[in-house]
Amino acid sequence: MEAKRRYTVMVLPQGFDGTNLSLNIVLIPRNQDPFVPYATGLAAPNDSATPFADLVPQFELGIVKGLDEWPLSNATAAGRIPVKVPLTVTAAANKKALLTAIAADLGAKINVDNTTDKAEAVIPESVSVRKYLPVSYRESFNFTTPRHPNARTDDSYHCAIRKDTKKKPGWANKDDLSWGQVFAHILRQPLLARACGMIYTAQVSVADNAALFEKGCYLYVDMVNADYVPIQNALLEDVDGPFVKRYAARIPKLALNTPRPVFAPLLFPVLYRKAIDAVDPEPKGEWDKIFQELNEYNDGFAKIVHATQPVSSNLLSEQQDGAHPVKDAGIRLGWDDEQILIWYIRQLAQNPLEPGKRLDAPLGVFGYRIDVKQEGAGDWNSLNLVRSKQSYSIGGAGVGNGANEEVELPYQVFPTQPDNDTTGAYWLPMYFTNWTGKSLVLKDSDAVQIYRNAEALTSVDDDTPKNVQPANLFDEVAAAAQLRYGNTYEFRVRMMDISGGGPSIATDIFNNAPSPTAKRTFKRYITPGLCRVDKPAELLQAKTEFFNELPDHTMDPSPSLHIRRPTLNYPAVVFTGKYQAAGQDPVQLLIQSTEGTDNKIPAIADPDVTRVSIKVEVETLRLDNLLSDSGAEHYITLYRTTRAFGAGFEDELVLPVVFHDAPALNLGNQDDPFNNAALNKAAIDAMTDIPLPSARRIRVTIRGICDGDSSYHGFINDADPELDSRYGKTTQLWFYKASDNEDNLLLPKPNVAPVKAVYLQPDPPKVNDGLIASMLFIKESVDRMPDMVQRLATELGVVSKGLTLVGKKGERVVFGCNAKIRHHLAPDQSSITFSSKGDLANHWIGCIVYRLNRDWSWDALQDVGFTVGRVKKFKHDSAAEAETLDILGDIELKHYASFESLTPDEFGLVNRNYTTLVFIDAIEPKTALKRPNGMLRFPDELEVTYTLTPHFKPGHGAPASFPQERLDLPSTVIPAQVPKIASVGIAFSPYRKNEKYSATEPRQRYLWVELEEPVADPHDTVFCRLLQYAPDQMLGGNLAVATDVTEDPPLPIDPEYTRSITPNQTDDMAGLSAMQAMEKASDDDNLHYLLPLPPGLHSESPELFGFFTYEFRMGHGHWSNEEDGKENLWSTAQGRFGRPLRVTGMQHPAPTLLCNVNRDKDRVYVNAPYAKAVWRGRDITPDPPRTQLHCVLYAQVKQADGLAYRNILLDEKLMTLVLPPAIKMPDRDLGLLYRNAQAELNRWTVDQVDEPARAGVLLTNLTMLNEVDSLRLDAITQRKLNQVMKDRAAGKIVELDRDTSRKLLQAYDQLKDAPITVQPQAVSYTEASLIAGAKIAIFKDQIKTARVTWENKEVAALLVGLGLPEDSPLSVLTVEVFGNITSIYEHMGLSLPEIKKLTANYPQVYQAIETRQLQSQRALNEALGQYRILRTSPLAEVPFVCCPTCAD
Repeated sequence: MEAKRRYTVMVLPQGFDGTNLSLNIVLIPRNQDPFVPYATGLAAPNDSATPFADLVPQFELGIVKGLDEWPLSNATAAGRIPVKVPLTVTAAANKKALLTAIAADLGAKINVDNTTDKAEAVIPESVSVRKYLPVSYRESFNFTTPRHPNARTDDSYHCAIRKDTKKKPGWANKDDLSWGQVFAHILRQPLLARACGMIYTAQVSVADNAALFEKGCYLYVDMVNADYVPIQNALLEDVDGPFVKRYAARIPKLALNTPRPVFAPLLFPVLYRKAIDAVDPEPKGEWDKIFQELNEYNDGFAKIVHATQPVSSNLLSEQQDGAHPVKDAGIRLGWDDEQILIWYIRQLAQNPLEPGKRLDAPLGVFGYRIDVKQEGAGDWNSLNLVRSKQSYSIGGAGVGNGANEEVELPYQVFPTQPDNDTTGAYWLPMYFTNWTGKSLVLKDSDAVQIYRNAEALTSVDDDTPKNVQPANLFDEVAAAAQLRYGNTYEFRVRMMDISGGGPSIATDIFNNAPSPTAKRTFKRYITPGLCRVDKPAELLQAKTEFFNELPDHTMDPSPSLHIRRPTLNYPAVVFTGKYQAAGQDPVQLLIQSTEGTDNKIPAIADPDVTRVSIKVEVETLRLDNLLSDSGAEHYITLYRTTRAFGAGFEDELVLPVVFHDAPALNLGNQDDPFNNAALNKAAIDAMTDIPLPSARRIRVTIRGICDGDSSYHGFINDADPELDSRYGKTTQLWFYKASDNEDNLLLPKPNVAPVKAVYLQPDPPKVNDGLIASMLFIKESVDRMPDMVQRLATELGVVSKGLTLVGKKGERVVFGCNAKIRHHLAPDQSSITFSSKGDLANHWIGCIVYRLNRDWSWDALQDVGFTVGRVKKFKHDSAAEAETLDILGDIELKHYASFESLTPDEFGLVNRNYTTLVFIDAIEPKTALKRPNGMLRFPDELEVTYTLTPHFKPGHGAPASFPQERLDLPSTVIPAQVPKIASVGIAFSPYRKNEKYSATEPRQRYLWVELEEPVADPHDTVFCRLLQYAPDQMLGGNLAVATDVTEDPPLPIDPEYTRSITPNQTDDMAGLSAMQAMEKASDDDNLHYLLPLPPGLHSESPELFGFFTYEFRMGHGHWSNEEDGKENLWSTAQGRFGRPLRVTGMQHPAPTLLCNVNRDKDRVYVNAPYAKAVWRGRDITPDPPRTQLHCVLYAQVKQADGLAYRNILLDEKLMTLVLPPAIKMPDRDLGLLYRNAQAELNRWTVDQVDEPARAGVLLTNLTMLNEVDSLRLDAITQRKLNQVMKDRAAGKIVELDRDTSRKLLQAYDQLKDAPITVQPQAVSYTEASLIAGAKIAIFKDQIKTARVTWENKEVAALLVGLGLPEDSPLSVLTVEVFGNITSIYEHMGLSLPEIKKLTANYPQVYQAIETRQLQSQRALNEALGQYRILRTSPLAEVPFVCCPTCAD
């Protein structure tokens, strides 16, 4: 400010009525004492000026035609010279008296002068003033981007507001004032400012000066007081002047008879060209922007008006966030956010074109007038309009107003520093005002009375007494539009200049604007409060937990709910209009609501609430949040219902609570929550009672509900009441009552027996399949036997993960376990982990599996919900010897849900209507009791009985226990005794002959075994099974048999990896057929047993010529019920047999040797078969056989005593092999065979492009076909190939080099293209060759036989030689004898001529072999005893021939 300036004078247009332009002149004295003459610094007589208190100003209007040039008061150019128009103004009669009274009233507070109270230096634009542009502003017009960087759309304003700001130490309000501040406060009261001589009214005739106004002009005034004019003229030339600073109003073009509002939002300096100036002065500034703003706002109306309502308790939130407002702030209004921001920045920041200085264009806008009208109404109502209560005066000096005079007070918008940082930026408020149905410029006297603000009350945060009197200086002129929910209101904003002028309320908007008015439907965003519920005193004092809990902590079985409407505070209860409609005054009711009570919060019944919503939830397992309304609590809504309040706002609603026993609630189905048609949703809605299930922790949520739609309420959300404005705050009450009936507590689980015993065999060892992938990646085979834990999981109906058992998805499973099984239970008992698989082996696992027929919310059991008892005894033990355990283990039902139970099953369901109980027990199959001899008792069957006992909380109607059916378990203990063989022998059937002893019957023969000790356990016997068979190498000629060694076959018994037994199961004779039970030699003999023939063989099977390897075991036998003294022992297959005894080289009696004898008139014929060696069904008997058949001829004679017949040896002969006929085979077609071989080789396709790759495939194929030698290769290549094949055979990965590959491929191509020289034949087989081959096959398959004959004459000679008649009866028998093999030649079956040829160089070898073979021919005479007899045939009668020696 200029040092010698003492006044500022402004001209402010007030409107054009078509003829005259109304003006207000504002005269603002400088910051100095108005009673002291102003020193001018000039020489006398102009050294001082009349003080402001004594000044009666005289004004002359200057009109500068046009808007193209700046107003220049001493302009000389034609067209720019101001036209002077004298003005007449009314002097302020009480000016000095009022100023004197004000000075007296303020007294010593005015202690700051113009040397200290000066305008601050310019503020950097970035930290000057900022403004957040709310959504309602941005949506009210076509907003793109902010006009100024200080206009923000980010969170910077929110952060500044939320910043934790504390009052600075030593900070306090200062009452020190300067006269400049006093003048500023006077200007805020237009009546007072006019009375103090700071505002004057005038008008100018446009009709008389039409040419000056037709294109617009500038208006300014000069003070033309006689003593002021010379001072002004002198100081205009002074560098520190002028004395009076003049500002002109820029007037738009005015047309006669065309009224319009005229307003000066900005004022411009009146220039003066000093004598020393070479050119006319021109102010610096961004005038294009400023002139544009001026043209928009020269009608005095805001251009962008926007309105909204708070949607959250966080006033910064512009969208619904779930936190509903708690107090209605009415309608929030804002206007011209960016323009006001820019105007403030210009007042505080520097002029961009003149750094260090502010723009010399003062803001004409001083305040705002807000108008409102209800939609459809014709007239606007000012929210700034007040009425004088009287003629006001200060110190006896009148202000000049009349009583009941109406005036519009300004509503001003100021920036603040919300973060308490004096160096930081100022922020304009988010919205400029809130309309709550009251005046915007007066305090709410109703609120003062309602909240008792006149009683010097303190708050929790501030202990400073607040004493706000309800009286106002002015009376409110109430708007015709009453603020009520559901109504729509329109708003506009008129600007007020420094003089208090501006467009009147009757003036219409003149200029076009994006959004000059705002329309808003006023809705209720405040949700109803808490319903008023009468609660027991103990509950209020936190001495009890449940609503129906009595002081003695028992439960009231029949409680009732007494509910009244929630309360609503001011001003929201007024906004409803319902009390007014009922003829009641809500303000007086609010005032009375706190009188004589401890209630410090004034509120009355919410009239919008018509119903109470009751939500019944049951507490389910912790972590089971999926069905809760919020998704974060373990409560499931059982049902929702509503009850209507009475017509009176204070009527009480009484709701009886009735408990019902419900085994399993239908959780998640609110239409039928109790699984009971009498308590479905429709039935509950129709009744007055509130039905609750017993034995559950119940949370009842009560909330008020308002009727209405989106035209009345702010948010409508039928899907989520928490986001619905119609739904009130919730009151939660807890209930519990013990159940009276707990029938049908346990039910069987489908497909799983309630009680069973499982015996698990250890996992089979993993067999290496030889695949590299299996070894490197340890990939499980899909067909591999499940492991022990998996098998147990299958029996229990659960799933396994390693050593852990868990429930299936969507199913809650609670485990319990006997401590004898080392295990670890999860904290919520939902899984069990075994220490090792070994803990599950070698004993029965008792399993109890039940479905607890109660939903997850059921809470009637103690922490230890069930205990398990067991009675165990062996079948043959006495009752006194039974093992009784009252508490074997327990099952704890923790109130937690596992992850598996909350994961939907394959059908997408989580089964909350039951819980699976699983108890696992270890049952020792061995007895600890002893026999009288001190030894442990023999294996026996088990009898196990379980009892499941629930443990209810006190007061519940509960069953005592659940006894289970008895489990009869087979023995799993193998016999301890191992058989030991003392000796073996052959048992023969009786020797039977015919009457003349000319023939005998074949005898039955058995191999018997004698044990070293008898079978000890009466339940056991001896079992055997065949392990291996091999033909007698003395009989067979196949050398491959000796090298064909196989492993002993495993015991063909069910591995019983999982043996499961349920009650009432019977003996299944498991494993009994795996071995053959040996028959006792006699009933009372426990030492001698007959060895049965292997399955599939009979007494004449040729396999009996071979040797057998047998396995003997003691085993639990099984006898028919007809056998006295025998009691069967039920046994598992794996527990059936004891440890084995393996015996090799056992040989059953050989098949019976039968000879065929015939006789004709010439001779006696005897024919007999050789022993047949068989290997795997194939005849491997060498040709010729290695045994010898001898035939013995007998004659029958009667004993001397005539009692019986005897046989007398006549002769013995070596039988000769019967040779098959010689068959000539046709020659084979070698050419065809070669072509077939060549075609097979060419069938392999080599399609690799790379030579080494093709050669590698070719070498592999040739190696497989054994055709590598067919190639013609050089020696070096052949050696390389041989080395490669050798390395590959050793398992190495070897590739061919390129040179070797090329030579290999070339050699193969030559072989493939070479012609075949063998002459092909038409066919490979002929009819003759086929017949010959068939004959060979037939003779080859025939049993080899031997034959011998006696001539009749030869027989007669033998008889005669013994003195017997020639016709004596004859008999024969044959004997098969082993020959002695003493050389490799004999072993190979060579004939003597062949041996002689091979040993030509060693005649002594041949002679020895020949001598031994000749000797073997006399095995039954001279060499008897030197050769082993294989078998002997029964005696066969020779047919009788009459006169065998008679001539023909």
